Amino acid sequence: MPYHHESLGMPEDEANVLIARVRQSIGEHTTQALRGVIGDLAPAYAVVGLAIRESPFPELPDTVALVRQSYRLQCAADGMMYQLAFCRAARDLGLHVHVFRRSEEIAQTAARPSGPPWTREHRRAFAAGLAALQRHHG
Repeated sequence: MPYHHESLGMPEDEANVLIARVRQSIGEHTTQALRGVIGDLAPAYAVVGLAIRESPFPELPDTVALVRQSYRLQCAADGMMYQLAFCRAARDLGLHVHVFRRSEEIAQTAARPSGPPWTREHRRAFAAGLAALQRHHG
C-alpha cells in the first residue's frame, strides 16, 4: 500500500519513484496473471470480457502530491492501481471491459436467476459477469 503507508514519510520525488515502480510491477503481474487465467480456461472456455466495479474516482493522478490533496483519494489510490491495471491488461489481451457502479450489477442482468454464489458481494460479481456476457453476445 505505497500511497497509504510506505510513501508517507518519504520526500515527494522518492515517493513518486516508489509508486512508479509499484505501478509497473502491478501492470506486469496483472497481465501475466490474467493471461494465465485465460490459458488455464482454454480451450474449454473462452474468456471474452472483464466485469469490474467502477473506481471511486475517475482517474488516479500521476503524482503523490496530487493524491495527497484528498484523504479519500489517498485511501482509494492503492486499490485503484490494481483496478486500472486489470482494465488495461484486459484491453491489451483483447477482452471487453465492462465497468459497473456498485449496486447496478443486478439491475443490468434483467430477470436472470441469482443462485450460487451466496453472499451479497458474490451475487453482485455474478450479476456483473452475466451483464457483461449479455452485452458481448447480444
